Amino acid sequence: MLVDIIRLIDTRGPVTLGQLATYFDVAPDVIEPMLDRLVANGRLRRLEPAADGGCPGCRACAPAGSDAVVFAPAAAEGEPDG
Repeated sequence: MLVDIIRLIDTRGPVTLGQLATYFDVAPDVIEPMLDRLVANGRLRRLEPAADGGCPGCRACAPAGSDAVVFAPAAAEGEPDG
């Protein structure tokens, strides 16, 4: 499923944990350790909400002010990391 997660995010762009859980029809606590592993291995990056509680700017989650963490493809070399 790790490869499937990477493929989906590479294809669709940034997604939330909830969106991934819905897509793969599993509970978020099943997906979360996989995402942690992919982030630790540098395959994905975690985009935290802005300091003011707003969206990190990727438009993956619903309304601004959502506290959802968004997962995106790893930053390419020389690209800002979030």
